[in-house]
Amino acid sequence: MTAATRPLVIAFGAVVFAFSSATAYSAFHASTISRAALSIAHEAAPGIQLLAEGRAGIREFQLLAGRYARGGSDRPRPRELEETWKRFDRELWSYLALEPSTAESANLRRSLTELNQKIWRLLQVIGPGDGDGAEVASLVADLGPTADATARISLRALETTAHRSEELALRIDGTYHGSMLIAFSLDVVSILLSAIAAWLLHRSLRRQAELVEANERLNAARADELEQFAGRVAHDILGPLTTVTFAVDAVERSIHDEHDARLLTRGRSSAMRVKEIVQALLDFARSGASPEPRGPADVRAVVDGVVDELSLEAQSCKAELCVEPFAPCAVACASGILTSMLSNLARNALKYLGNSIERRVSIRVLARDTRVCIEVQDSGPGVPAGTESEIFKPYVRLPGSTRQGLGLGLAIVKRFADAHGGSAGVRAAPSRGSVFWFELPAPIQPSPERSPSPAAPP
Repeated sequence: MTAATRPLVIAFGAVVFAFSSATAYSAFHASTISRAALSIAHEAAPGIQLLAEGRAGIREFQLLAGRYARGGSDRPRPRELEETWKRFDRELWSYLALEPSTAESANLRRSLTELNQKIWRLLQVIGPGDGDGAEVASLVADLGPTADATARISLRALETTAHRSEELALRIDGTYHGSMLIAFSLDVVSILLSAIAAWLLHRSLRRQAELVEANERLNAARADELEQFAGRVAHDILGPLTTVTFAVDAVERSIHDEHDARLLTRGRSSAMRVKEIVQALLDFARSGASPEPRGPADVRAVVDGVVDELSLEAQSCKAELCVEPFAPCAVACASGILTSMLSNLARNALKYLGNSIERRVSIRVLARDTRVCIEVQDSGPGVPAGTESEIFKPYVRLPGSTRQGLGLGLAIVKRFADAHGGSAGVRAAPSRGSVFWFELPAPIQPSPERSPSPAAPP
């Protein structure tokens, strides 16, 4: 992590932390609210209902028992007394089965047990008939205080449960509003941190764009320097090269040995190709890297000349330099430019064969409708992945390369191709090695002149 990206990483980390904290906090308090709501739904609310109905049942049983002791026409049946007793007993024991954590629960259990015992003795005395009136009245009078105590305890338990329900409701309300406030605050912090992170990202991208633009300006300046340098060198070489050509012509006229004559002819051809390249470089530099369409350059003649020139170099590195068959074609540029481009690629291919067992460099010409593509395929180690575009920049060489050179050959090929409306690139060969290629437009064929139409008869 670099110093430029560290603030951006910290800002994004803070955003993630703030969002995670807000989510965790909300989830924690949501579980608290859920537990309180379940306590109200499963304990407090049913407890209140059971206590209220149980207490009302005790009072109803007291009234029925009093009426039974007094006698008269409105005396209830023993069956009615028993059903009323079982109903409130079931409701109060159902409340105690909820296991309420109140102090009245134990008191209610003892009082209810004592009341049930007295009611059981009363119902045994009453039996299926009327029973002894005095004994019934005594038993009814005896269970009255116990019934009142059980009703009072039930009332206190009901008030305690209602108060606990109120506390839970208030806790739910407070927890809800507190969690909403904290979550809202964390969301605000997250938004602010997101804005800071976005600003840092924008600044980083802008800085990156400035670096890219500066690099492009530097490459353009280097290319301009290269063109100016090429122009000066071409101008300085043309004079001595012309003298060399005249000297070779003069010596050739005085040589009668056939072998020496062939060598001189070959040297003169090489000197003429160099002169064409130098003249093309000079014209290119004078045009400001925007040459007028020239040519056409005969591809066959250029390919044959480059192969003849590099044959000794191929023999010295024990490599096979071959040309795949192709149909006659031409490109819209100067012959010197085409020679320079092809010679750069072919010489690089021979130079970087390395220790490959198969040592072969193939030149391939693919003529299309309006374009001509020339490929140079080698059987060397290939170009490292990720460097395909970098190696076409000026003064850039392959990592770990020990070969002599300035790193300008591929940059020159790329510059010439772009300036003439073409393109250049590299790709991996199907088996081993690389395929360097460039593409140039074909010459525009003049349209045939239309013959004049015959004059119309008068």
